[in-house]
Amino acid sequence: MKKIILGLILVLSVGALADDGPFENQEEMLEKRFEMTQNELTDGKIKLGEVDYEIDIYENNILVQLEIEPFSGDGNWSEFNKKTFDELMQNMADEIRNSIGNSTIPVNISVEIERRFKKDEMVYNKTF
Repeated sequence: MKKIILGLILVLSVGALADDGPFENQEEMLEKRFEMTQNELTDGKIKLGEVDYEIDIYENNILVQLEIEPFSGDGNWSEFNKKTFDELMQNMADEIRNSIGNSTIPVNISVEIERRFKKDEMVYNKTF
């Protein structure tokens, strides 16, 4: 009987620690939406490599990390139109704010190029 009670306490305590916060469902929904609609970002001429999204929503801040997985090189980042990229990221920040119902919360967006044989490189970091 003691083993059963200890087992239940252990399971319940692990379950309590696994809670990711009140915004977990919204984070997953937004990540899936962006992965389906903006898996390959383009400026009209150049496409970036495959993009993975990681979104974390806190009480007073939203962190968005885009991971570009290029087939080779930098995934066309060096040739990509940065003004167009800023506009795409501003639209993404606005869409995230609208989905959580807070139009004033800052959204920090960073872009990292994940290389297979070299060290990963952060190429963009901006707060909207």
